[in-house]
Amino acid sequence: MREILFGRAPTAVGFSLFLVVAFITNATAEEGFDPKAEKVLRDTASFLGGADSWSYVTTSRLSVSTGDYDNESKSRLEINARRPNLFRLTQGGRMPFECISDGSHLFLSFPQMMAYMKHETPEDLEKLLVDKLGRMKILENVKLGYFHLMNDPYAALIEAVTKAEYLGKESLDGVPCHRMRLYGKPRNKDVWIESGEKPLIVRIEPDMSEAKLASPDTLGDVTIEYEIGYEDWVLDGDLPAGAFDFNPEPGSEEISEMQELSRPRNYWDMIGKPVPEVRMDLLGGGEFALADQKGKNIVFLDFWASWCGPCVYGLPHLATVAKEYKDRGVVVVAVNLGDPAEDVASFLKQRELELTVGLDRDKRLGARFGVRGIPHQVLIGKDGTVESIMQGFRSPEELKFKFDTLLSGKSLIESATDTQETPPR
Repeated sequence: MREILFGRAPTAVGFSLFLVVAFITNATAEEGFDPKAEKVLRDTASFLGGADSWSYVTTSRLSVSTGDYDNESKSRLEINARRPNLFRLTQGGRMPFECISDGSHLFLSFPQMMAYMKHETPEDLEKLLVDKLGRMKILENVKLGYFHLMNDPYAALIEAVTKAEYLGKESLDGVPCHRMRLYGKPRNKDVWIESGEKPLIVRIEPDMSEAKLASPDTLGDVTIEYEIGYEDWVLDGDLPAGAFDFNPEPGSEEISEMQELSRPRNYWDMIGKPVPEVRMDLLGGGEFALADQKGKNIVFLDFWASWCGPCVYGLPHLATVAKEYKDRGVVVVAVNLGDPAEDVASFLKQRELELTVGLDRDKRLGARFGVRGIPHQVLIGKDGTVESIMQGFRSPEELKFKFDTLLSGKSLIESATDTQETPPR
């Protein structure tokens, strides 16, 4: 579906980057431009393009509805940039990704894959985004999506526009805006730009009425809605400390080609070794630090998400086992991967589940434990050694067997190959 709707999406950036790169496709302003629309576009290009540093957030919402199916997904990007060639794009969600230029080197980081790439950084932002990231297919339609970072912002903004209409002023989420309709490829779109002294982009809604899914005959009539919101704009202000520093996850591997991301990695090598540092926020407040448990408790981490069927099936069983072993020296933490905290709380309340839940919002913790699919479980002994790594639904009987084995003072690691011991059935 991504290719049909958004064009090529060969990397983890995929869908989320479309919300920035598929901005406004457009041509010269000689014909077909309403004078009011042209003025607003010029003012926006001049205002945003005239800055030397930028910090902002984009959020997107994609809704797909049929007669029997409704699905909505959201995505978020944080962007920081400073001339001549400092840049950082951070994508969270299911496939976290970072693109960082520190002025000397360009880093493409894939935290969930525990991998990153390193290149020389071009001399300015346009060459960095167009000649480097565009040609590498990391970003699509870069010149348009990041028009304000180009050397000629207005030319980039209207590069493929054939017609621009001014639809009037209206309030959008309490912000007074100019609303315009821009015609051009890949599709027409409505654009809202703040009407005050700061002509900031507020929202873009591409016309998805002619977008097609892969199997329309199977799904029946499909309604697609897509919108992109821009917020938290800071121009020529103080950027976050270390905004352009690259700090790879411990254990990350430098790779030279994208194809290496699909190379199988043996995460079972963690078994028998000290566990990586673990610190995470807990649902409802507080923090969990694995170091606090060393020498005191066995720790069981279960990585899950609300959209994962096997995870949802297994959580009630996990809650029962966790309650049974709570006062016996076993700490069970259900580590949620990427769901908003309020959604996690609602999910647990609806199913009447009582569990200690950790929040791995950007999936960096999961990456450190080699989480490629879920459910994914890690069992850690009192001494801080990884005793077992499991994937898929595990029965209560198996979990109890492993907990009891460790509580008796024995180890589950009997040999290099016998690492997934199961109980007699």
